[in-house]
Amino acid sequence: MKSRVQFDVRPGGVLLLALLYFFGDLQILAVLFGSIVIHELGHAAALRIFGARVRRIRVDVTGFCMDYRGLRLTRRQEFLTAAAGPLAGGLAAWGLSFLGNWYGSAFLLLFAGTGLVLTGFNLIPAKPLDGWRMVAALFPNAAETVSLAAGAVTLFVGLWLMKGGYGPGLAAMGVMLLLYDTVPERRIYSKA
Repeated sequence: MKSRVQFDVRPGGVLLLALLYFFGDLQILAVLFGSIVIHELGHAAALRIFGARVRRIRVDVTGFCMDYRGLRLTRRQEFLTAAAGPLAGGLAAWGLSFLGNWYGSAFLLLFAGTGLVLTGFNLIPAKPLDGWRMVAALFPNAAETVSLAAGAVTLFVGLWLMKGGYGPGLAAMGVMLLLYDTVPERRIYSKA
């Protein structure tokens, strides 16, 4: 019997979706959700290639977290699995921008831009993001220090941008990343 992937939406996930809808609109929510699905499919494809199966996807205030079953990933496989999400998102953003320009579609261009921002943000080497997972796979002894520094830089750049009139979004994410650094590690891909 084939097992299905379980979805677990936590209250924090509902709050995150509600905030995104409140500060945006249904179109923004749709392209963000589409970009996240593409990103997560990249991770799921890498896990499948390495002989693991996604068992559960949790959605909480920090985003998506996959539990898998199968082999324990090596450091190389952990790096490639973490990189697969941003790679899928980046390729999709490139393809969608090409199609958006070809057809003159503002929606496809918004989808591409959202995917590109999500991909870039996920490459920040701070917990719980993919960039941190990649650093942790390559340099496990330096990962905690890199995460703290990346969170501080994100906060500093966010405050600088906020002073320039670009809104508090990045500064808020910097605070969240620094707060996440104080929590004991929760694996983005955890063996169940």
